Amino acid sequence: MALCIGVMGAENQPLLIKISPNIQDPIKFHFMLHSALDVVEEKSQPLPKTPGSISGADLRELYLGLLYPSSDEVRVYGYCANTRMKMILIVEASNTTLRDNEIRTMFRRLHVAYSNMIMNPFYDVGQPISSKSFHDFVDSMIAA
Repeated sequence: MALCIGVMGAENQPLLIKISPNIQDPIKFHFMLHSALDVVEEKSQPLPKTPGSISGADLRELYLGLLYPSSDEVRVYGYCANTRMKMILIVEASNTTLRDNEIRTMFRRLHVAYSNMIMNPFYDVGQPISSKSFHDFVDSMIAA
């Protein structure tokens, strides 16, 4: 289903990058992931405070949607958690069966798997992800 999944930390450091084994040019996908971080940063800015709003409330949406249609081949979607951890998903543009709500569901499932993984007391937040169960989950999302 997905061609590439990237999980980036709060400081934009890559925690996990998985690319489909069928991809001929993985460097191209690394470039797309890192260039998508600029769009994620722009879209994940807190909304300006308006009169009557709750002071200090961060009301932004976690799901950022389509970041940019990078080409006729792929589409790049983004998700930014409250901890500033970012997830980027690259899918084929020719896959017309994937709708926005299905992409949202994929990000929710990935976020839940990430949350379960960081509950491990031996995992240092911000370090590259080495959890076998999380790697297997991401592999299943790429293979599906």
